[in-house]
Amino acid sequence: MKKCFFLAIAFLTFECSQKNSDPNPSQNREVYVAGYTLNAAGTQVAKFWRNGVATNLTDGTASAGATGIALSGPSVIVSGWDWSHHSDSTKVGKFWVNGSELEIGGVCYSTVAVAANKTDVCVLGLGQSGWTYWRNGSPTFITTTVDSQTTGVAVNEGDVFVSGFSKTVVRAQYWRNGVLIYTNSQPSVANAIAVSGTDVYLAGYLSEGDASHTKAVIWKNGIITELTSGQVDAQANSIFVSGSDVHVGGHEGNVAMTWKNGSPTNLSDGSGSAEVKSIVVKEGDVYAAGYEGSSPRLWKNGVLQKLSDSNLNGAAVSVAVPQ
Repeated sequence: MKKCFFLAIAFLTFECSQKNSDPNPSQNREVYVAGYTLNAAGTQVAKFWRNGVATNLTDGTASAGATGIALSGPSVIVSGWDWSHHSDSTKVGKFWVNGSELEIGGVCYSTVAVAANKTDVCVLGLGQSGWTYWRNGSPTFITTTVDSQTTGVAVNEGDVFVSGFSKTVVRAQYWRNGVLIYTNSQPSVANAIAVSGTDVYLAGYLSEGDASHTKAVIWKNGIITELTSGQVDAQANSIFVSGSDVHVGGHEGNVAMTWKNGSPTNLSDGSGSAEVKSIVVKEGDVYAAGYEGSSPRLWKNGVLQKLSDSNLNGAAVSVAVPQ
């Protein structure tokens, strides 16, 4: 039975008080990954992996997918979408808390991402009037689908930041609490957003200049740093700030890539299409989720990790570890 959004919030605020006494916490750290795989019938199944073990969020009777994962105390929140619960075959935005399905309050046709902290859960998606985020179930309208596309969400000290890009003239953008704050002056797209203190970071790509292909880039308070030369198409898809270090995940050509302060690391050999869709860092360990060929992938410090059904067609789209 589906639960209401506000019931989820009641237990999201509880925190684990038990201290970690493990002498090697990196080896035993909980790691959560959201994504999807195809079943035998070719239907897309939304799921998440906990320490490599998969939990299906949908039953495979209709296509569904996960778009993000976030942690709040003991709660694991996955955003996504599902075709299976409306007789008119309309896609509906969903999120799941600890594997239990919830419907977002009001009309939500799909979700883009989710972010959470100790007190707030923000789901970004498509509402009846356009792009909207739901903060603890309360909607805030951002922009219409004609004007812009949203791509990512971050919560920082009570403020909600959303990344995206304008559509009429493609330019990277971000919003704070529903108000447009920044639009880049060059042809560009922002795929993700992160906030550290008063600094706002975007990850995405540029599509102009002397390069014949897109360049993976980041912005810090509107200042661009190029990560690639433009010799092949490249994009930055995710960004995570850890102290003074800026970690980015994406791709350059067919190669799944991470960058630390601009220094690149190849995660795949380029023999097939591969990409990092999400990156997080905990105590120096770098976790990257994405795909290689047609299979979901998780890397830790550049080393491929086991997912229980990584032999299936699909992708990992988001990764989270307790911070």
